[in-house]
Amino acid sequence: MSETLYAIGVSACGAAEIPGYERMVGTPPTPPGVMDVGLQGAPNMEALTALAPQLILIQAWQQQQRPRLERCAPVESLTIFTGMGDAYAHASDATRHMGEPLGCPERGMALIAACDATLAACRAQLGAHDGRPLCLAQVIDRNVVSLFSAGGLYPSVLDRLGLVNAWRGAPNLLWGGTRVGIERLTQVPEARLVLIGPAASA
Repeated sequence: MSETLYAIGVSACGAAEIPGYERMVGTPPTPPGVMDVGLQGAPNMEALTALAPQLILIQAWQQQQRPRLERCAPVESLTIFTGMGDAYAHASDATRHMGEPLGCPERGMALIAACDATLAACRAQLGAHDGRPLCLAQVIDRNVVSLFSAGGLYPSVLDRLGLVNAWRGAPNLLWGGTRVGIERLTQVPEARLVLIGPAASA
């Protein structure tokens, strides 16, 4: 939610887990003056109350927090990751809906159009791709990797680029990843391995 908010040019008085966001995402960066309000699953209610926000944005998986968050401000719930379906379409819908209560719907639509145009241009550049499937992996430790499959943003983007995702295992992480032992990579010997690191390592 923070990434999308900043991408449409809107700051915030507070956001959850800012150090983690900067380490794992990083772009767009957190604007100056945004206060860290604690964990996504357990926000600091004293900090939220002191900030007196006009609106609180949460994802659908945070719905159980809605009653206490509504003591501070109106709450808008948006859905991106559900563990199934097309995460890119979900993100587009969330971006479109985010702009409405913020009074800048045109910014959300402009971001969606820009992303769609970028993907279309990239797909055109990949016309000569050999068709070899890709296995998208994020290294957890020496023995464990997260492979991206159904419900994740990366596989949704692969589809739009006309590329084939080699990993078909059912996801066991909310954002579409499947945490498995590294030996499971031998199940897709035909795949080209693409390692995805956090933004800070790029």
